[in-house]
Amino acid sequence: MADVNRCLARDGYYSGLRLSQAQINTLLDFAYSHPCYANRDPGYKIAVKSPNPDDLNIGPGIKYASYLHSQDLCEVMQELKQDPVILAIAHQYLGRPPVFMHSDLLWSFPRPVDDAEKLAAAQVFHCDINDYRSLKFFFYLTDVSKHDGAHIYINGTHRRRCLRDQLLGQRLASKADQTIIQTYGENNIVTLTGPAGLGFVGDPYCIHRGGSLDGTTNRLLLQLEFSLYTYKTYYQHKVLKVA
Repeated sequence: MADVNRCLARDGYYSGLRLSQAQINTLLDFAYSHPCYANRDPGYKIAVKSPNPDDLNIGPGIKYASYLHSQDLCEVMQELKQDPVILAIAHQYLGRPPVFMHSDLLWSFPRPVDDAEKLAAAQVFHCDINDYRSLKFFFYLTDVSKHDGAHIYINGTHRRRCLRDQLLGQRLASKADQTIIQTYGENNIVTLTGPAGLGFVGDPYCIHRGGSLDGTTNRLLLQLEFSLYTYKTYYQHKVLKVA
C-alpha cells in the first residue's frame, strides 16, 4: 500500500492493480448480456456481443457506448465499490474517507476520428478538476495494446506544471498535444498497456489522455471515481433508470 501511495504522490498514477479472472468473467458476461447506449444516448440502445468490431453493426459516428450506470446491477461492481484495498488507497490519498461518485462501464470502438471528436472522447491531453481532490480507478476488461485506447499519463504533472498551463486549468485541452509533449518532455510520457484485468489509479489533475483506437479490437473499460464531496458532472445527467 505504501508503494501505491508513493507512486501516486510522485507520478500522479499507479499501475499494478488486478482483477481476478472470476471478476473479469462476471463483468464480461454482464457486458455481453445487457444493452449499452451509443455515445451515451439513452435513446440509442445497442448490443455488444464480442470485442470484434466486425460483429457490431453500428454507424460510423458511434465512437463509444456506455451502460449508463446499469452496471451497478452487476455484483462485481458492488464488490469493487466496497473493496478494502481500493477504499484504503483512496482514503490515504484524499486524506479522509472517500465519497463514491460514480462508475462507468464503457466500450470504445476503433473508428477514424477528427480533432473535434478526439476532444469529445478525451483523446487529447487534458486534466480534470472535479473536486478539491479526487481519484479514479480504471480496469481494462479487454487486452489493451498501444493501438487499443491505452491510457497515457505525463509523469508528475499533478504537482508541477508551467504557470500558463496552471492558469488554463481544464482549458489545457485546447493546446496541441505536441506542444504539451515539448513542454514536459517525451521521456515523461507513459502509456499503460496490459492484459484484461489490469488496473490503475490516477489523480485526474495529472495531465493525461486516452489513446486512439486504430487496432482491431473493441476496448472495454471499467471506471470508479472517488472524491471528497458530492458534485455533479456532465456524465451524471445521462443516467439510465433501472429497477
